[in-house]
Amino acid sequence: LALSNPRASLAHPVHLNEVGSSYRYQQFRRHQRQLRILRSRLGRIIRDIRRKIEGQPALEQAFALPLGRATQIRSQQQRQRGWKLYSFCGCRPRCKKIF
Repeated sequence: LALSNPRASLAHPVHLNEVGSSYRYQQFRRHQRQLRILRSRLGRIIRDIRRKIEGQPALEQAFALPLGRATQIRSQQQRQRGWKLYSFCGCRPRCKKIF
């Protein structure tokens, strides 16, 4: 499954550790901007994968769980009630990274 290169059009790379540090130092506008950039990139990747696997049942079944988790991570809000997914792997509680 060949995807388009998402890094080709990136003007400002954003790393997850930078997002966490901007929140810790109370730079909330920068933090929100970086999260918005990451969410939009994740949305582009999700749409790209869905477009590439459309009409192929084997691939749709293989990508069902990862795309569901990615959609959950992209759509959740900071103060929402109920269940949240903090990590893509979700293997152990120590993997939780709150930014």
